[in-house]
Amino acid sequence: MIKSISIRDVASYDHEGVTFDNLAKVNLIFGGNGTGKTTLSRVLNDVGRYPQCQLQWGGRTHDVVAYNQDFKRNNLVEKIPGVFTMGPSGYSYWSQQTRMAKLKREMERKAHDPIAQRELEQTLKEELEGWPLFE
Repeated sequence: MIKSISIRDVASYDHEGVTFDNLAKVNLIFGGNGTGKTTLSRVLNDVGRYPQCQLQWGGRTHDVVAYNQDFKRNNLVEKIPGVFTMGPSGYSYWSQQTRMAKLKREMERKAHDPIAQRELEQTLKEELEGWPLFE
């Protein structure tokens, strides 16, 4: 079992970093966007890639699997054709998410321009027609 995780100098973690200790056999990590959840999971999946970070084991070491976006992309989307595919013309869930995120950023950037907002809203409406609803 992992006893503690120390992360510093990577992504949202500064030089001072942070140490997670008193961990259980199974841990749930949650937080807002940009707080370091994905970075933490990437360190767990491959601590050797991050020499400034450390895992301290209580007993023998084990394989670590963090179920994150990287895991889904590497183990499901790329290895099982059609998984997470939804929508017209074979667009994938991932391309849909990327497109929606891009439109959202563009809408936020043009929030001061009501004409541009209406045009973007129309584009969004047209792109969403035919897509199934999902969370």
